[in-house]
Amino acid sequence: MHPERDPNYVLSGEGSRYYLNSTYTAICGAEEAAHGSTFTDINSGVFAAAASSPLWRLWKAALEDMRERARVRDDVYFSDQIPLHRLIVSGQVSLAPLRAVNNWLVFFATPAINLQRRRLLAPSYPFEEINIIHLVGTSKIARFRLPTGGDISLRYREIKALFAGAAGP
Repeated sequence: MHPERDPNYVLSGEGSRYYLNSTYTAICGAEEAAHGSTFTDINSGVFAAAASSPLWRLWKAALEDMRERARVRDDVYFSDQIPLHRLIVSGQVSLAPLRAVNNWLVFFATPAINLQRRRLLAPSYPFEEINIIHLVGTSKIARFRLPTGGDISLRYREIKALFAGAAGP
């Protein structure tokens, strides 16, 4: 899983700290919110766990628990990442974090498009190649400016077509 922190994300001004803290407060109370929201958010968009891992049982139970707690509040929305975050923060589940380039959250930082290399890159030095793009929130429908002019979404079909038409090295 990818902790939602990376030097490239700093300049975006985006973040889900408010979401994390307000959700913890609404569902689990202020004391747990004070503790849980001090830990970075975890994005479960890309991760691996064995089918036999206790994670699945624990995560299911944690999700059911949070759903039950939230039933009394019809104004609270939470994703499956919040119960997972609670499991990690409480030490019930361990985490081997992925680097941002293995689950790039476009919502936090737009990648650089290198047409010559036919690659999406982290937008700052050392311009590492991004392996997995994760479109979340408004980035699912956003259009991004191309270095050659025009715009594009970062959906696979459009990126593949762009790179197919680009001149190689």
